Amino acid sequence: GGGAHWVRPAGGMFFWVTLPAALDSAALLPRAVEAGVAYVPGAAFYPVGGASGPAPAHTLRLSFVTVAPAQIEAAITTLARVFREALEQ
Repeated sequence: GGGAHWVRPAGGMFFWVTLPAALDSAALLPRAVEAGVAYVPGAAFYPVGGASGPAPAHTLRLSFVTVAPAQIEAAITTLARVFREALEQ
């Protein structure tokens, strides 16, 4: 259960999103791109190895500065559909 969570940034250019733990953002990226939306899987922003264990696969980074608000809304709707379909499989 549970949905996606994001943090309202105080600055910068990106949203950090945590998906339900059952989802793997890297594995789902091709589906999102096929649907017309791209993001960066969150694992790229974690240190490799170490005491903290493997990077969480259910995180991602979204840019909000390169597209208009209406495009962002459409993209979020598309991502929600892609992620919901993956959870239902």
